[in-house]
Amino acid sequence: MCYEKLLSKYDKNKCILHMHGGEMVGTTELEKVYQRFIALNNYMKNNFCKNGIISKDRVDVLYNGIDLKQFFTKLSLEEKNAIKEKYGLKNDDIILLFCGRLIPEKGVRELILALKQLDNIEKVKLVIIGNSAFGKNEKTKYQEELFEISKEITNNIVFTGFIHNKELYKIYNIADIAITPSMWEDASPLVILEEMASALPIITTDSGGIPELANFASSIIVKRDEKIVENIAKNIELLIIDKKRREIMGMERKKS
Repeated sequence: MCYEKLLSKYDKNKCILHMHGGEMVGTTELEKVYQRFIALNNYMKNNFCKNGIISKDRVDVLYNGIDLKQFFTKLSLEEKNAIKEKYGLKNDDIILLFCGRLIPEKGVRELILALKQLDNIEKVKLVIIGNSAFGKNEKTKYQEELFEISKEITNNIVFTGFIHNKELYKIYNIADIAITPSMWEDASPLVILEEMASALPIITTDSGGIPELANFASSIIVKRDEKIVENIAKNIELLIIDKKRREIMGMERKKS
């Protein structure tokens, strides 16, 4: 970006930068052009100011938002059954949900490997929503890898492909557990907010700004270490067995 050109047209006092990248760090160029900055969470704010070029008192935090009315919507039993039938799911299945791009940073591979570690997965189904490039139907090497490692449990995984955001709440309605195993410093994933509004218990990671959204009282936050696959599997089994805990976590999340 040509900051000099921006400065020539607008007074610095009128320029505010709304940041979205979790790894963005303050620079002298940014300091010259913008008077104030908006971060999506405290994780972003602290990272942006860590080199001392821009002071924290010039950075405000404004969390992302979603359409709560949409994700508060509850489907009838008939509507839920129709969706399950569409994806080959049975009424007594325990449905795990992943929603996001199929890229290494989102942890889909780790989730599938965790599923393969479960002792009894006959009634467990993992619904994976998304592709590699939002609405584009492009197959990547990473997606091919996901399909390959899924071969042994193909009956337990449903790849839906891209689903428009306006339709996502319908899939959330049939899920029992949401899993967002981000492997990178995920700044502020909207999917966490959507799952919260849908009153789903969530298994996620200590990634970026996620712990600011998903607290330990109402969710399970897994460390991104060498045991991440094992720990995701362990916590999936924990929630599968304990239906009451799933319900409590979901209701606490909705109140957050």
